[in-house]
Amino acid sequence: MSIQIICGSRYMGQMDALMKAANECAENGQKVVVISQQYIIDEVRDKFPVDDTISLVQLLMNYGVDKLKKFRKYYHCDVIVIDMMNAMFSASSEGYVKTSEEFEELFRELQAFSEEEGVTLYLGRYLPPMVARREDKRPLLSNLTPAEQEANEVIGVYRDIVYHPEQTREDAIELIDLKRNRRAGIILNKRNILY
Repeated sequence: MSIQIICGSRYMGQMDALMKAANECAENGQKVVVISQQYIIDEVRDKFPVDDTISLVQLLMNYGVDKLKKFRKYYHCDVIVIDMMNAMFSASSEGYVKTSEEFEELFRELQAFSEEEGVTLYLGRYLPPMVARREDKRPLLSNLTPAEQEANEVIGVYRDIVYHPEQTREDAIELIDLKRNRRAGIILNKRNILY
């Protein structure tokens, strides 16, 4: 199947973009499940099974992709939405740290899992803080690891209101197709939530 990455700096609206993708899959008759370690908006809980009891770091570090296969079988799902993939790079309460080489290997395992199991994966990913220090703060494909750049689709998210609140009239989340270098859509953020 496919792996699609949705990435951006903090507070750009990754969860909105992930849920837009999940809703589109559900409308096409696919069964969706969400794994997230962060705040989940109530309307998501009403639509999809949400497992926020699992530490993604613990799940993949301890059990690897085999645990994800069992997870998929339990939920009988076609689409898995995983938020906070970059948690792999940071120390957690379990004391795990992923190196970029280990992350690359894990990502390739996720690609193989997607193909073997016929499941689509949507992966949310925060970009490194250096992105926010650039003059143009929109995400670039080069901000991701080489393995991530090979994903079937890479969508960057950008909210101008975060950087220019005095100049921006409405809170819109811009979706950018980073592999084709073009705009992929807009989501109006009516909740004005920073996450």
